[in-house]
Amino acid sequence: MNFRNISSWCIKNPVPPIVLFIGLMLAGLIAFSGMSVNNNPDIDFPAAEINISQPGAAPTEMESQITQKVEAAARSVTGVDEINSTVREGSSSTTVQFVIGTSTDRAINDLRDAITDLRLAGAHLVLATGRSVHATAPVAHELGLTGGWAVCSNGAVTVRLDPDADLGYVITDRITFDPGPALRLMHAELPDAHFAVEDLDSGFRMNKLFPAGELTGHHEVVDLEDLWSDHVTRLVVRSPGHTSTDFHELVHRMGLDEVTYAVGWTAWMDIAPKGVTKASALEAASNDCQRRCNSHS
Repeated sequence: MNFRNISSWCIKNPVPPIVLFIGLMLAGLIAFSGMSVNNNPDIDFPAAEINISQPGAAPTEMESQITQKVEAAARSVTGVDEINSTVREGSSSTTVQFVIGTSTDRAINDLRDAITDLRLAGAHLVLATGRSVHATAPVAHELGLTGGWAVCSNGAVTVRLDPDADLGYVITDRITFDPGPALRLMHAELPDAHFAVEDLDSGFRMNKLFPAGELTGHHEVVDLEDLWSDHVTRLVVRSPGHTSTDFHELVHRMGLDEVTYAVGWTAWMDIAPKGVTKASALEAASNDCQRRCNSHS
């Protein structure tokens, strides 16, 4: 039967085509309503944060002598989408957001050149990141930073970069807390969530595996009770079925007053010791740098 015959048959027998059309339409509506929607898809936004300390420098001095030079150097890097800076007494923090799809290797090379120029100008650079120390050390190496400080784990861990040390760094400060109270409360509210605690020298212990690439280092799946067996530097909570707004409301409802928390742009929460942030660790590193400078003057 050719197309002309099919058309002729449908004209003479309109009921079957109409029934078929309605059936296909209903099937499409049912399939559409059953499609899953991810309001918070996992997207990796390439970005870099540059933190520089100059003990004793006033904010206006930091802005004119440091921040503006950092921003000018960052603008010369290919693929930059947005630059935001914060200046405080003795410290400057600049976040560089790259266009999605920017080559990470090329961006690192360009940033390495910019950082080298700043170091030659006498600036003290401090890496500040949410990464664990074992994930921060390779970044420092890639950027050519062989000395100075690095703030890791959102401020809970501070290390002094030392090329002569076995791991390339020496831990100068670590702040821990008991994750048990927060973990028990969170698990009662989010029984299906992923929970992980940071093992400082290796990776993470978790109640179930996180998606590949979300956490670095060695991963060990343990019973939930084992997650609060020791004091830790960080507790990570991941619940794909919730939004950042849900997390904020949950924390407010539970009254987590004995910890510091940070909610990511996805359904992700980092819980740290009370009062610990990158800013608090940077201030401590700046004070340490100032003491060292004074001792050598």
